[in-house]
Amino acid sequence: MDNMIKKFNEELKYYFPESRLEAVLFEIPLSKSKSIDIRGDLNVMEFYKFLNFNKIWITENLQKYFHVENWKDYNVHPQKAGLDTFTKIAFTNEEAQKRGCMNMQYFDPILYTEVVFTETTEFKVQHPLQIFYMSVYIIFDAFIKRYEDMLLAHKEAKDVESLTPESAKKYTAIITSEPDGKGLDYISDHPWEGNLEATKEFDTVEELYEFEGLFYQLFANKSGRRIGYGMVNDEYPAADIREFEKTQNPKQGQLIIISGFSRAGKDAIADGLKELSDNYIYSVSATTRQPRPGERKEVDYFFITPECFANLEESGGFLESAEYCGNKYGTLASPVVKALEEGRDMILVLETEGAMKVKSLYPTAISFFVAAPAPDLKARMERTETTEEDRRNRLAQIRKEITMIPKYDYLIMNGNGMLEKNIELVHNIIKGQKTKTSVNLDAIEKLKNEY
Repeated sequence: MDNMIKKFNEELKYYFPESRLEAVLFEIPLSKSKSIDIRGDLNVMEFYKFLNFNKIWITENLQKYFHVENWKDYNVHPQKAGLDTFTKIAFTNEEAQKRGCMNMQYFDPILYTEVVFTETTEFKVQHPLQIFYMSVYIIFDAFIKRYEDMLLAHKEAKDVESLTPESAKKYTAIITSEPDGKGLDYISDHPWEGNLEATKEFDTVEELYEFEGLFYQLFANKSGRRIGYGMVNDEYPAADIREFEKTQNPKQGQLIIISGFSRAGKDAIADGLKELSDNYIYSVSATTRQPRPGERKEVDYFFITPECFANLEESGGFLESAEYCGNKYGTLASPVVKALEEGRDMILVLETEGAMKVKSLYPTAISFFVAAPAPDLKARMERTETTEEDRRNRLAQIRKEITMIPKYDYLIMNGNGMLEKNIELVHNIIKGQKTKTSVNLDAIEKLKNEY
């Protein structure tokens, strides 16, 4: 049970790294049963970005626990709700009193409308703060119900294991049929409420075809984890098994952040990395500035209007956005998320403010700052087509950026003639990061199980 709670907290930390949340198992008063509370300090912008950047995961894993028709209707920007940093949450009265906050269960949209707003049902539309807290309730109540289901499934799998001899088979399916008074759609979503027909251990899904048309719960024998449920047919549980086996060899890409002085060579280093390995992919940022000679649209940058940029900012389309030398720049979120999920190493070339924002969202990102000795850098500026005023502005910006260098993981001094060596140096640092013990906990756990 402790291992399951640990896994729940690891998941919360993964999706909300800047928040201080914990899932806690507690005993329900006057009952022998147990439930789960999620409590702590929620980073409100992190929560807002979770809603916008994880819609597919939410739909696949949480939506079945929602009792509102469209959870996206409750997605309110924290600034509109008057929130800018953290808010305290808890799902029990006792813990809410300790933390000096309201019990989030009071923000159940159904109860909130029926009990609090009986006189004026339009009240909730006029108060973004209440709507924001309703979205917090909807999401974390679903997390709690999901975790409670997983605890139940874990217990059921252990019970099955204790009743059957040890087997080399990979999977166990508990097969049920439709009970009286329950429809097919209902029992497909709740197979544990059906009539028990068989318990089948197997390695290949073809062994389950004799039960086609009946309902199943599927467990991985080694871990005891439930990995799927539904109706046995030519698509399922084969699809459940495929998805589960993908997770057994997770391949998460590495996020790489590169910042640096103007003309120090940060773009050249990023280009050099792409030539060293096909696994590197370069994020194309959006900007409001005009294209420079030789720059290609949608290859070097997405050149967009200030109005279009503002719309993307408002809708949460950027991981970060900032102003640099009078122009706006932003990192589009969806390409970054997609590349990392596919195991690609994503390179972001960002100014310092944007780099720190992304680093807060992805604490495991590797960050590099590219600098150069002053004589080399000034000579490069003089060779480029820039005005004296432009050079003065860039040098003033460099003096500000110097104070930010200690916030980066690595400093790369890219003096004249050092580019090729520095590309190789950055590449080797990234390779070394992938062998650190802190990012190979799954491999360590696998070794424990093997020995």
